[in-house]
Amino acid sequence: MQMTQQGLQKLKKLEGTRLVAYLDSAGVWTIGDGWTGLVRGKHIHKGMRITQTESDQLFTQGLKDYVAQVNAKTQPGTPQRVFEAQVMLAWNIGWSGWKNSSAAKFYSTNRVWNTETINQLGALMKRYNKVKKKGGGFKVSQGLNNRRNGEVAWMQGSNKAPMPLREKVAAGGGAVATTA
Repeated sequence: MQMTQQGLQKLKKLEGTRLVAYLDSAGVWTIGDGWTGLVRGKHIHKGMRITQTESDQLFTQGLKDYVAQVNAKTQPGTPQRVFEAQVMLAWNIGWSGWKNSSAAKFYSTNRVWNTETINQLGALMKRYNKVKKKGGGFKVSQGLNNRRNGEVAWMQGSNKAPMPLREKVAAGGGAVATTA
């Protein structure tokens, strides 16, 4: 399966393009459309800037891997929007986070897609809404709640899925999305 143009547009809207590096809600340096990998061979850092063309290239390049990885776990008969929602979730929590998630396990083993199973998958996805607190522990991120609601609404067929709320994060938070 591949992402549709509508699915790509939704993912870009969920991410929001930012051409100057920023700390995301999990405290990870990010740039472009949610890119956290190397840029021009360097780690993303405060003050780093990229062009719109570079952002588009990073998104296209990186998304190929996520699509391929989610495809490797996709069963025949999986609805397009369910597949796309898993790519969106994986892009946000990272490949390692996604492949080890309860959502990925359910997704990769489910062979019957109906309203009930889509809702079950949505409930599992919504568990990935927490970030590490500075000093230890976890807290619910309203931005991640909104993001998960948007992904789940997309998966359920809504074109008017909610958008995430941008949150300010203190430097050095080192947080990751988790269900803890």
